Amino acid sequence: MTYEELNEVRELKSRILKSKQKLQALRDCVKPAGIKYTRETILKKDGKKESYTCLDVSPKSHKTESVTETLAIMISDTEKELTELQKRLVIAIPALTKKIQAEITNNTEQTLMIYRYVACEYFRDIGFKMGYSEQHIYFLHNRIIKKLRVDES
Repeated sequence: MTYEELNEVRELKSRILKSKQKLQALRDCVKPAGIKYTRETILKKDGKKESYTCLDVSPKSHKTESVTETLAIMISDTEKELTELQKRLVIAIPALTKKIQAEITNNTEQTLMIYRYVACEYFRDIGFKMGYSEQHIYFLHNRIIKKLRVDES
């Protein structure tokens, strides 16, 4: 089992979280109460001018002049990316679980590796759930990694 295989689920979950945050920020740009965009200044009823700011990003491959159209394209691109990442995660979780179960025979070690690399838990939380100290979980984890001969380069 390689380092990349072990960390695939963790990486996908991280990328999904970032995509969700980006999508929310883009959607907030469209809402009047959310983040607004620069390029425009409006005159309020009290006679004061107000300018708006937004994320400094642009869509992947579309050329447009309209800020609203640009945001719509960016939202669409981000939704597609998020959907693709979620599909990959649905496949990666059972695949990694099977690899761990196939390569590790000890139930305690299997549980630790599944908590760490499938559930993406912190060592402190794994120790609490398994009834071990955090230091002992680190020790067990390092021993398992050495047994698997995982190359971290």
